[in-house]
Amino acid sequence: MTRFILRAAAGAVALAVAGPSLAQPTPPAPQMREVHIRRLSPGMTGFHEMDRFAGMSAEGRATLREAMRPQPTPQDRQAVRNARQRVLSLLAAEKLDVGAVRRAQAAERELVVKQHERQQEAMLAAYQKLSVADRRAFADGMRDREEMMLERLKKSRQRLEEMEKRMRERMKERETGAADFDSFMPPVVIAYPAGR
Repeated sequence: MTRFILRAAAGAVALAVAGPSLAQPTPPAPQMREVHIRRLSPGMTGFHEMDRFAGMSAEGRATLREAMRPQPTPQDRQAVRNARQRVLSLLAAEKLDVGAVRRAQAAERELVVKQHERQQEAMLAAYQKLSVADRRAFADGMRDREEMMLERLKKSRQRLEEMEKRMRERMKERETGAADFDSFMPPVVIAYPAGR
């Protein structure tokens, strides 16, 4: 217990002494974003361009950007929201009407499918305006993007599994009494201002 009190006191002193030197203004968000983009894709102007538009002409990129703009109107979005609210209202009823829920789900699905079809039609019209080189570059970029996303999901899943495994091991150690309390405390480093 004495060791814990000493560690806590040392930590408080370290924060008090080093506090002013640690307090630095946060850089503006756009600068931070640019650094992040450069790390992800050196030489590229943006993460999404790296994925989808690399190797395409300026005209081809502009054509696809225009086609990729969201197609739903405010009325479309409201209709989908109303359909979803209808499903939720049916779920909250005293007695569940399965047939009514199924019909409400079908109505919502139909609205979403129609919006998706309009988006696909816009993309198809854009594809017809592209050169062969631009179409191939876009297809390659989309393949690369999918592979990258799958790889990231895989790594995220692995990190999560490793964290869960470590947590289970720690909990087991605590339950059996094998873990020393100090093993859960981060080391305290006392930092003195320059000149001492």
